Amino acid sequence: MVLDAVENMSSQILCGVQSNDSFLTEKLQRLQNQLGQLIQSTLNLLAELDTDTGADAAVISHALKTLSEGNINSVMFVESWVYVKLLPLLPYLTEEFLTTLSQCDFSCEAYHIIVKLLSTQEEFITEEKKNMIYSHFIYTYLTRKDNSGILTAPQVAEITLRSGALNNTDMMNVVFERLNEGDSFLNVEEYLLSLSQNSEMLQINPMVRDMMMNRTFGIISGYFPKFSMYNWTQWFWTLLVPLFPSLTPDMLTITTSYVDCAAYHVIVEGLDKAFDQMSLITQQEITLVLVEYLKKSQQISNSALPCGTENDTSAWLANNFRSFSVHVTLADIQSLNSNFSVLNSLNLLSASEVAKLTLTSGALNNTEMMKVVFERLNEGDSFLNVEEYLLSLSQNSELNSLNLLSASEVAKLTLTSGALNNTDMMKVVFERLNEGDSFLNVEEYLLSLSQNSEV
Repeated sequence: MVLDAVENMSSQILCGVQSNDSFLTEKLQRLQNQLGQLIQSTLNLLAELDTDTGADAAVISHALKTLSEGNINSVMFVESWVYVKLLPLLPYLTEEFLTTLSQCDFSCEAYHIIVKLLSTQEEFITEEKKNMIYSHFIYTYLTRKDNSGILTAPQVAEITLRSGALNNTDMMNVVFERLNEGDSFLNVEEYLLSLSQNSEMLQINPMVRDMMMNRTFGIISGYFPKFSMYNWTQWFWTLLVPLFPSLTPDMLTITTSYVDCAAYHVIVEGLDKAFDQMSLITQQEITLVLVEYLKKSQQISNSALPCGTENDTSAWLANNFRSFSVHVTLADIQSLNSNFSVLNSLNLLSASEVAKLTLTSGALNNTEMMKVVFERLNEGDSFLNVEEYLLSLSQNSELNSLNLLSASEVAKLTLTSGALNNTDMMKVVFERLNEGDSFLNVEEYLLSLSQNSEV
């Protein structure tokens, strides 16, 4: 009975508003506040009387019943309905109510009125309720097939950011179905540009990101033969960067088949922006594609230095691989660049690659070269670098690598590597000292340790 009285009152107010063209917005706002307080008081009263079972659902249900095909396209009626029937119920809105509301055939103007008035209440509702409104009303309404023309690509991006679509593959599939309508290339371009302008909000679920990368690549790859340098730069420095962790080797192979060295360098620089967000496997797979591109370029141009004219081989390696250089094998570097300088490029090699260079370059018989080697190992995490370096030496059994180090050199490695705090590394050290004349080896080793104790 109490709920019926409240419902009747709000319906009478709605009728009164409709019959009075001069009804002021300020008065509607006051009525909204008063009705909201009345509904809250009524529900509180029913709760006190222990008779509130389903009361809030009943109030919401009554609000929907006042909408009909005859009035939902009337901007004046919808505006009044929002003030009198919808906004007072904001704290009690449910997913079911919002989904039902999204299925109503509002005109564009009527829909915009609803969204506009809901946005005026944004500071008064919880974040959870905001997300519910976006995902179950705004997003659902705009992505209906019969409403596809309403939504521009930037608006799709805005809804994506607010609706939770970045964590939902089903919702993202609906997004790309909308983007595929009309000029799909332009739509995706505008969509990703809008997303990139809100990069602080881009927390994309890996499965959703995989799907986005796959759908995007399917749309844009057909345009690669016509890409200008501007296009390569825009797509690979900005638009695709958030999706690069999901780039596959096949995608990159297809992409690089259309580029010259200048565009290749643009692509590598763009990929480098997402290097830290990529998995180790993805980094390695991409590196292999980059190596293959350079090898093919070398064959085509018959050049000793593919995609580069630099005398500084370190600069060549940086320009052609960027951060991916840590995954390039020494054999590939030397085959691609006959002028490769070991000593000038150590900072671009991993510790294990430095170990291989040590064994093949004669550095073990040259104190100046070994000094450069240890300067490289001291960069960054010196402990991990030297550990990786020593293990790489020890694992290269076919070259008898540790036998190439004298006992005194092993002592220097021990002091600089942190092996004195690592039982596995010290085990490797003493395996070396036990080879040959173990007594003399240990004597020389300990003497060298004592002479360098300040280290």
